[in-house]
Amino acid sequence: MKLSKIILAESTKVTNLEGLTFDLIMSMFREKPMFGFNLPNPDDSSTSIQDENDLENWKAGIEKKYGNVNIKIDSEAAARWEKFQVLDDKFRADKKAYTAGKAAWLDKERAAGRTTGLD
Repeated sequence: MKLSKIILAESTKVTNLEGLTFDLIMSMFREKPMFGFNLPNPDDSSTSIQDENDLENWKAGIEKKYGNVNIKIDSEAAARWEKFQVLDDKFRADKKAYTAGKAAWLDKERAAGRTTGLD
């Protein structure tokens, strides 16, 4: 096996929600960022994960709405929002719909000549 394949295998992993643990995350990243890991929410926000309790709370919310979905962890992703991805069509559709709604609202505010502080 080539060294590049070994390194790739260590930097990217797909697991189901039940298999996602704080120990697994720490083994992939080796150190926790000062403000924790940012895991995605369907409303285009993220949840900061500092410990196992935070992770379990995030997992409970995702599992309640989407089930035991697959999670992709990519410790080498350039952008922080790409380091954790929920690989579920319904989750992605919900996130896309929320983002589209937010964009439509911003466009409406701009057309009315109002600024929202979000630009």
